[in-house]
Amino acid sequence: MKSAASNTQTRRDTADAPASTPPHLENILVPTDFSAASRAGLDYALSLSAALQSHITVVHVIPLDFGDQEFSLINYPFPEARLRRQAEQHMRNWLKDAGVERDSLKSAIRIGRPVAEIIRAAGEFRADIIVLSTHGHTGLRHAFLGSTAERVVRHSLCPVLTVRAPGKPSPRVF
Repeated sequence: MKSAASNTQTRRDTADAPASTPPHLENILVPTDFSAASRAGLDYALSLSAALQSHITVVHVIPLDFGDQEFSLINYPFPEARLRRQAEQHMRNWLKDAGVERDSLKSAIRIGRPVAEIIRAAGEFRADIIVLSTHGHTGLRHAFLGSTAERVVRHSLCPVLTVRAPGKPSPRVF
């Protein structure tokens, strides 16, 4: 049986041990829907990148919400090329409005289910962290719209940093 003095010494030794160094965050993934909330996420990622000399990839997912066309009675053509061109133009304008040089980061446009495509992009671009803004919806709006951020946090293989939309009040905590 250890004495009280022995236990005190053990606690003191572990308290004096240097903290482990944080992992190097070389690649940051920033999903965007081009909203003000996404801009807050980009701004946070830019600050993080400047401090850590990290690379940023911004990804936008064109949501594929047209249902499963295989079982549709009417087969509507999916305007993929047009939607992709519009999203690429929107990305250029959004980054320009944010004061970001397009050459200073990578950008990608995806088509599909946002959560799945964000997770897939994190793997493809070898993201060490995802900086994801949240709109901060609560109550019925959250129940009906769901939360992309919440599902990304739940399924991501790398850490996810969420950034609250500017001007959104904090939800009540019970």
